[in-house]
Amino acid sequence: MGRRLDQATKNEIIRLSYEESISTRSLAHQLKIGRTTIQNVLREYRTENNLQIRSNKGLQQNHKKTQKDLLVKELEMQVAVLQSFLKELERWDTPK
Repeated sequence: MGRRLDQATKNEIIRLSYEESISTRSLAHQLKIGRTTIQNVLREYRTENNLQIRSNKGLQQNHKKTQKDLLVKELEMQVAVLQSFLKELERWDTPK
């Protein structure tokens, strides 16, 4: 059975991974800790801080679309359609 990592070790794993961009494989070799353990520490950190990985560009805040955001977007689209319709109607109503 493996040992539990203390918080200082977890913080070091997070710092080395995100600030110095050291791969999990290199961290495992350097710290003599299993790769899966390191991946679990990083996954736990991302989950607790609501973060997600962006391919090769570090972390980004994970923004989940709420129902309110979706309704606002739908209304904005409807307004744009109505404005286009109004312009077309005005174009047809102009006397020649």
